[in-house]
Amino acid sequence: MRVFIFLTLPRNLAYSSHLLGAVCPARILRRAAKWPRGNGQSPLPPAVRPKDEPERGGCGESQRWAQLPSLNARRAWCSAISQCAHSRAHKKIKTLKISISYERSTPMPACITHNLFARDVLARLRESVDECACFWGAQGPDFLFCHRYFQSALKKTGASLKEYGSALHRDPPSATLNAMRDFLSRHSDPSYRSYVLGFLCHYALDSTAHPFVNARARELAERRPGENPSTMHGEIEASLDAIVLRWKTGKLPSEVKLGDMFPKNEGAQRKIACLYQDVLSTVYGAQVSQEELYQATKDAHFVFACCTDRTGLKRGLFRVIEKGRPSYVASHLVPITEDPEEDFANLSHESWTWEGTRRDRDFFQLYEEALDLAELLWKRFDTGDFASLTQERPFG
Repeated sequence: MRVFIFLTLPRNLAYSSHLLGAVCPARILRRAAKWPRGNGQSPLPPAVRPKDEPERGGCGESQRWAQLPSLNARRAWCSAISQCAHSRAHKKIKTLKISISYERSTPMPACITHNLFARDVLARLRESVDECACFWGAQGPDFLFCHRYFQSALKKTGASLKEYGSALHRDPPSATLNAMRDFLSRHSDPSYRSYVLGFLCHYALDSTAHPFVNARARELAERRPGENPSTMHGEIEASLDAIVLRWKTGKLPSEVKLGDMFPKNEGAQRKIACLYQDVLSTVYGAQVSQEELYQATKDAHFVFACCTDRTGLKRGLFRVIEKGRPSYVASHLVPITEDPEEDFANLSHESWTWEGTRRDRDFFQLYEEALDLAELLWKRFDTGDFASLTQERPFG
């Protein structure tokens, strides 16, 4: 059972710029170290970068190691963050008024990684696409998890479409991809084709990386009392969001609005609703109205906008609130930087096991595999046998 916690903040806390500054370590570190933004520079501010780790440029695969901080550097950075945030915000947290209800599904993290992955695929294919539709597609069926999310959490009546989100992730993908191909044969609007390209990107990354994420989530859950594979799955994906964003852009999550991963565009959202109405009817025999599906897209934008944690305050608050219990909320909020004690991307190449097979690949190697798969799926989309191309591996 996943937990949703609704917070009522006192006005002097919710609007205190002093407190928000205290828990925004990125801003403080930049001010102290005059750390420039982006431009392919090292993801660490000079103040905490080890002396033997020179600043380097470029974001390509050949310079991946330069773009990712060393373990010692990450420890130094996170130590500065912890001291900054906790020393000044600890007393304020006690003034919260909290009411708790329960919800079975939490919005999936990794939306940043999926967006950046789709951009990499587009750069490979050099296709002209409707970017809004494509980036919606890059989030796959995850928007269905958000349908009536807050209403369900507050136990208001009304059906939710989140079960279809789970089914599309769980079931073999060939039926869904065949339904989409059939839909495109009957609809010539290029926006639909752009959405499907993004959807293939989502599938390629999920199906390739989720075995690693699931294996590490089980391992983390065993080492962290009170946690479970579900919360640790969220923890890993949220941390990878921070890592991949830093790797690809040199930015921190504090500089990104998660709602932008689900861009507001009524025309595109209504086309998505039309596509999914047809797909859900074909694959599951479901009679879902386009208005319900359109509402799900609006809910996704709103929910992820609420999950944006640009100061680190939300994640810090929920860490305190959920102490001793599974971190159903905190684990799904993207941190400003990952826990320095954990190798979330498996850069040390420790072995992990999934379905009886031992592997030692890191996340970035899996990312490259997924790029190849996405390119293959798109080039053979019109004529390929999806059962053979995907080997019926689910999203995971």
